[in-house]
Amino acid sequence: MSPDADLPPDPPPLGPQAREFLPGVPPPDPVSSPEPEPPPGPPPLPPWVVKVARVGTDLLFGVIVPLGCLYFDPVVFRNGDPGGGWPGRYATAGYTAAGIGMLAMVLWHVVGRPAGLFAGLLAGGAVFALGLGLVMIPLTIVGLFICIGVFGLAPFGTAWVFARAARRAWAAAGRGRAAWAVVGFVLACGLPWAAQGYVRPRVDRALEQLASADPAEVERGAETLGRFRFLTGADFDDLVWKYHREEDPARREALARAYQRITGRDIEHRLAILLD
Repeated sequence: MSPDADLPPDPPPLGPQAREFLPGVPPPDPVSSPEPEPPPGPPPLPPWVVKVARVGTDLLFGVIVPLGCLYFDPVVFRNGDPGGGWPGRYATAGYTAAGIGMLAMVLWHVVGRPAGLFAGLLAGGAVFALGLGLVMIPLTIVGLFICIGVFGLAPFGTAWVFARAARRAWAAAGRGRAAWAVVGFVLACGLPWAAQGYVRPRVDRALEQLASADPAEVERGAETLGRFRFLTGADFDDLVWKYHREEDPARREALARAYQRITGRDIEHRLAILLD
């Protein structure tokens, strides 16, 4: 029998916490944890690159693309009829809202104060662009078959950049931002309809005057339409066709003078283009 058989078993080794309370026993060296590895993928872009990209997309979809769409617009606001089919009848509101939105986007990047006001203006621009995109969906679907419907999707990109800019402006605004934002939103949404309510009745009255047999009435109607020409979205080709169908020489002369006064162009030259 072994002499150590009656001895008690050895005590278990002391853990790190117990060793801390034993005098003269140094604590164990802490085990250094490995540093976390960087996540896989490309490194983050420098801040200035991110800012340039953001400003570039804002100006592209918030200013340049809307300007191009308004200039080359074939059917939405510019439909040739000053009487205005829908939605061309609301061209004044559309042009005014687009102008306010584009101006607000540029001033936000140039001035940036008061940020709360710009938050409301840009939010109003986002609402207008989104609404226009939804209204244009039927025209966009039809246009996709002739490869021009893609331009009908531009308002959605404009709404996105305006909403993003409005969110940044809201975050940058300080005390009283809610009041400023309400003022900006009311201006962005209210001024276009105020302009529509002012211009449209005068355009309708001017069109009635153009149909009058009184040359003086025709002149007054032409003067009014010339003043609001760029807010009606019309190219007045229907006036050219009326001239073409008119048999009364005096009436033809009055229509020719009205067209010249409104557009600054010769009606015979325009008629030759339309008949070609």
